[in-house]
Amino acid sequence: MYESDSESALQVWWRAHTGVAQLAALKALPVGSASLGRIESIDVDGLSADDAVTVLQELQRFLSYAAGVETQLRATATAAVVAEVQVLFDDDAERLRRKNVERVE
Repeated sequence: MYESDSESALQVWWRAHTGVAQLAALKALPVGSASLGRIESIDVDGLSADDAVTVLQELQRFLSYAAGVETQLRATATAAVVAEVQVLFDDDAERLRRKNVERVE
């Protein structure tokens, strides 16, 4: 589709439009990793008070998305740590079991 160093049609459109048009497009797009850059590129000084508040709400929507990504990543990382610690505990338990067997014999 597009090469990694070329701009997408959306990027070209985004640079060509400002303010209200960008805000309308931002609200229509799904929230994702590119949202923050889009939000930052909107010139809030050129917007009405209502539109400026809407940009803030879009930032809050992005932050909620980012918090969800963090939660998923935290759960995955926690599961990996728990699994690794469980292996260490199991190894210790087996070593101690063998040590007890040797003492009893």
